[in-house]
Amino acid sequence: MHRLSCALSLGFALAGLVVSSTQASVSFEDTQVLVNDTNSTLTLSKFDTSLGTLTNVWVQVEVRLTNARVELDNDAATAQNGTGRVWNTANSLTSTVTLLKTDFDSINKGDLAINTTQVFALDATTGDDTDVFNATGLGDYADWQPGTLTAGDSGDIASAVWAAYQGTGNFTITVNSTFLTTATFLGSYGYFEGNTPTGALYGKVIYTYDAAPEPASLSLLALGGLALLRRRK
Repeated sequence: MHRLSCALSLGFALAGLVVSSTQASVSFEDTQVLVNDTNSTLTLSKFDTSLGTLTNVWVQVEVRLTNARVELDNDAATAQNGTGRVWNTANSLTSTVTLLKTDFDSINKGDLAINTTQVFALDATTGDDTDVFNATGLGDYADWQPGTLTAGDSGDIASAVWAAYQGTGNFTITVNSTFLTTATFLGSYGYFEGNTPTGALYGKVIYTYDAAPEPASLSLLALGGLALLRRRK
């Protein structure tokens, strides 16, 4: 009886080891950044089902604008306000997977829109040439460089659409954008110069899953079962 109880204990201990390994929650992450391309396609990895059982899919899509610059010049005889503006218009967003989130919202082109403004109080012209933009550096001039501007969305993907995220190869997300700077004035004789900002499309997917048992763990379980059978004989 003592030998049999030892064999049973060994078998249960090994089985417990295997269950522990299959329930280990781990993650796999893939990220891509595409710079200065108004028609960009992100290519992200699908989940390799040989790694284990998928328990969550998290996706992020974001656009980032840098190096935007708007310069404003008031050539009017009176002071006026000028407004600099930096835009990203996402004309389209298409994907080979469904970007439906668990809150029943979807990541879409509207999430990537940027419309950032800054208002400047410009003095009357300081005597520089009229009817043309002048970077005077004086009170009738403003120089706006807003730094990095971002827009996007992220979230857990609904489990009903996970099938498209699993398998070999990749899935893609394509975004067509327009990056630009503009300015408007409340009065007349206002002029500006602006550039085309540098745009970057950023994408990330994170898969969380229960890892498949390691071959070594399966071997230990098999050995434990054999030991138990031998003890019973």
